[in-house]
Amino acid sequence: QAKYLGAGLAKGAKQLADLIDGELGLPTTETTFAGAFGCSTCLVIDSDATSNTAIKTALEGIGVPNVIVFEDGETAWNWVDTNPEPDLIIQEWKIPKITGPAFIQRCRQKGYVKATIVILSSLVKEQDKNLLLEIGAAQLIEKPVDLSMFVASIMATVRQERFPTSKRALARKIKAALSIGDLPEART
Repeated sequence: QAKYLGAGLAKGAKQLADLIDGELGLPTTETTFAGAFGCSTCLVIDSDATSNTAIKTALEGIGVPNVIVFEDGETAWNWVDTNPEPDLIIQEWKIPKITGPAFIQRCRQKGYVKATIVILSSLVKEQDKNLLLEIGAAQLIEKPVDLSMFVASIMATVRQERFPTSKRALARKIKAALSIGDLPEART
């Protein structure tokens, strides 16, 4: 079933890449999600091994070549602290050893402002949703989630972060660019 799901997702990614290249005139180097949106490294942080496996399989199915899975925040942070900025971080809100909000804040304080951060959780309380967006998460996807809907949501979120059209995504991009002193990027 995972292979079938992956093949269908790859076809959807190719169709999306074709749409971007054809209708929007944006250059793509590949006809995969990774090629279309420059998403080659993704961190997945969740203590649920089953969830990690499903997410990894789905992301590999749309062409993300480097999906690195962690079951706790401390191990993930050790990787982040010694490696280049990943393109995408998908994490549970409540993760062992370093909390979800603390992990996001550490990433942003390290200067990782271009990574799209998605929270995949059933544990986010209504009053925490604004905090999630304030500290730099791009999207909240609530568990349980159908994998095809999950992938569609990830693709839409990354697309919005790379080529913002919503006020919120544009404001986040400008704020991130200014925080690292990238004035030309803030103007685009």
